[in-house]
Amino acid sequence: MILIARTTPLEDVKKPSEGLSLFFIDFDKNTPGLELTKIKKMGGKAVNANEVFFDNYRVPVDTRIGKEGQGFRILEKP
Repeated sequence: MILIARTTPLEDVKKPSEGLSLFFIDFDKNTPGLELTKIKKMGGKAVNANEVFFDNYRVPVDTRIGKEGQGFRILEKP
């Protein structure tokens, strides 16, 4: 899973798009701090849709893509 997360507090950046880092993480629903809630849909039931909640979820620094705080810029690149 590609995860974008705030790694610099919002009050320490000039724009809300700054201070976000990008990570490539293993997606194991049994990992502590990760919760999935199924989204009820009217159609398209062949593919599951879920809300994903993180609470004290540990993300190793070696899963980071690019430099810290540059995640939004990476996503903007064509």
